Amino acid sequence: MKRILLCSCLFMVAINHIQAQPLEISSQIESVTVYPQRAQVTRVAEVNLPPGNTELVLTQLSPKLIQSSFRLSLGSNNASVREVSYRNNYLNTVQWDERSSELYEQLDSLREAEKWATYQKQIIQGEEAILDANQRVYSNQQGVSVSALQELSEYYRNRLTELRQQQLKIEIRLAKLKEQEQVIKNQINSLSAQKNKEVAGEVTVSIQTQTATQTTIRVSYLVNNAGWSPSYDIRATSMTDPLDVTFRAAIRQNTGQDWNGVELSLSNAKPVMNNTQPKLNPLYARKMQPSYDTVANISPETYEETYRIVRSEPKPKKWSDTENKLTSTLFNLTRIDQIPSNGKDQMVTIWEKQIPAKIQYLCIPRKAPFVYLIAEIVDYGQYQLEAGKANIFNEGTFVGTVNLNAEDVTDTLQLSLGIDQSINVEREGRDFSERKWMGSDRKETYEFNLCLRNNKAETVEVLLLDQIPISTDKDIEIELLQRDGAQYNARTGSLQWTAKCKPNQSACRRYSYSVKYPKGTAVSGKW
Repeated sequence: MKRILLCSCLFMVAINHIQAQPLEISSQIESVTVYPQRAQVTRVAEVNLPPGNTELVLTQLSPKLIQSSFRLSLGSNNASVREVSYRNNYLNTVQWDERSSELYEQLDSLREAEKWATYQKQIIQGEEAILDANQRVYSNQQGVSVSALQELSEYYRNRLTELRQQQLKIEIRLAKLKEQEQVIKNQINSLSAQKNKEVAGEVTVSIQTQTATQTTIRVSYLVNNAGWSPSYDIRATSMTDPLDVTFRAAIRQNTGQDWNGVELSLSNAKPVMNNTQPKLNPLYARKMQPSYDTVANISPETYEETYRIVRSEPKPKKWSDTENKLTSTLFNLTRIDQIPSNGKDQMVTIWEKQIPAKIQYLCIPRKAPFVYLIAEIVDYGQYQLEAGKANIFNEGTFVGTVNLNAEDVTDTLQLSLGIDQSINVEREGRDFSERKWMGSDRKETYEFNLCLRNNKAETVEVLLLDQIPISTDKDIEIELLQRDGAQYNARTGSLQWTAKCKPNQSACRRYSYSVKYPKGTAVSGKW
């Protein structure tokens, strides 16, 4: 009776031990959402749970998993999660270390064989040198018979042929050995990369069920070493046609796991990993106080240094729709065959569109002696553009790369389509300051002539911009004397012309202004 009772106890212990062993389950990547700096991976698995407490181990997770972002849900109401823990599994690397040792042993054997073949080749080359030296010595001796020379030549020819055949076989063998050595090296490199991938993450989950349950386990988590960045190809074909815009994403990931055949989405949001709720502190509206700066002036006649206090009015912050909206954009892509875990950019096309734009020529000769082709996209927010680099093509020619600033607070996006080398620009200035003295004041007059030369076969219309200085002191008076039909903005000092220039002709605009200030005062920014 005691023996039976003991056997029953041992059996129950064995059963409990078997039930206590964690159940390893594998999951499949269902979808990936890639953020600019991270990615969210969602995996699913089907599992049959017995009644009671079951410990599951989700294997083959990314080693770059951010533990605080881990989320788990069950597809059945009969099961509840009791505990979750995470770790990296390094045990799988043992088999790779054993295989690596075998390959290194093979590599050593191949190198020894190469060394021995090289020695044999050197021996044959030495024997050839001895034969050649003996043949020259014997041939130069006096009184040697013709038959003896013939016999020597035949021996030399036969022996040299044998040596060359042996040398050829050795060279072929050396080439094969080097090929085998390269194959082994490639296997070692591949094995090293696989070994790094084999360091996988594992999550242990304790689940409680009342009855036997079949359920779906869905887990999601953020991973580092992943992200995407936008890029564009923008093509302009004429002044009137819309722009052909291709929006692409450069997706990169080095998470230790390839993304093969998964549903892929791109988001411009920044995922939050802090689970602590924020606090709302009082927001105070206060008067902004002006700032005061001390400015030094040096007299050009006496070199005396004087100081004055300059008041700078505060500049209130402008309202920005970009800063005050909580929305983000999600781009759902078609199923991607593969995004390998190698850290390299994989280019994926998000969309291709024709976007209407106002295209015009712009020239600011004060800053650059070139005419630029500018495209303006009105209400660009409707196209879901992201800030990124854009490759610009004009009439099929690549003209350069620009930064597309899609986060500007204005509703019009301006793009430079490059410089038109067929339109030349000149800006010439004249100074009449030495002739103008008015009592205790000095009056200087400046004149500028702007000229465009159109070498194209058609008429062009150029938006021409320049400026005159603005006075920041009541003692400094600035007067616009001539503007040649320009639109003048007194607040900014800007001058704007629309200049039409016919083929192979020039169009010029002239403006002048005066600067009046007290004698003995040094003034900067006069031209």
